[in-house]
Amino acid sequence: GPGQPGLEVSSEAWSYPSSPQVQDVLSRYFDAINSHDYGAWAATMTPAAVGEQTGTVWAKLYGKPSTQAGTIRLSRVDEVAPGRVVALVSYVTAQNPDDAPNNLKLSQVCWRVSYALAGTPPKIDVSGPSSVTLGPCAQRG
Repeated sequence: GPGQPGLEVSSEAWSYPSSPQVQDVLSRYFDAINSHDYGAWAATMTPAAVGEQTGTVWAKLYGKPSTQAGTIRLSRVDEVAPGRVVALVSYVTAQNPDDAPNNLKLSQVCWRVSYALAGTPPKIDVSGPSSVTLGPCAQRG
């Protein structure tokens, strides 16, 4: 499986003043993905992000019953402008390979994502700076 579904927070991320709010929105975001709950997911996103991903589009990306996220770690929080932060997060997804991203049909995928967040309380903002790196998870011996 993907590991524990709870959010782990590095000491560096804990030290950022808005870390509790960032932790809250990220925890709710991953809980929504794991429970395949579009409404709960939408509550963690800016209105622009929700407008870009209707429930139908979201279900194709996140609503696959076999997909679960875990080993979620918030490594860092950086302020990029007043009221805007970027959160560096890594996590693992476990899924039926048919439900994996098109370019990586594996039962387990490791992700490193920078999420832009805006507002008070912060919400994930797809119009802000972000990046996604995904690949096969390293085998542990």
